[in-house]
Amino acid sequence: VDGGGDTEGRRVQAAAYEAFFQATWDLPWVAGAYWWKWFPQHERSGGDGDDGFTPQNKPAQKIMADWYLRTHLAETLDSEQMLHGE
Repeated sequence: VDGGGDTEGRRVQAAAYEAFFQATWDLPWVAGAYWWKWFPQHERSGGDGDDGFTPQNKPAQKIMADWYLRTHLAETLDSEQMLHGE
């Protein structure tokens, strides 16, 4: 997406992130990923008009959040089941 801050570039970036998660999510040998260009000053990074690699404040960030939320929800449900003996 670097250099192509248009809507099409953001759409393609989000599709690539989605493809990554679909392809690797259930693989036992994938323990994580390093996401390039994540900046500590989140609110000022990425977004509309940004033509850099960062997924911050772009559709790709929502893809990441949706996938990682699945893990959190699964862990929460497992904890609830253990607490209630289900």
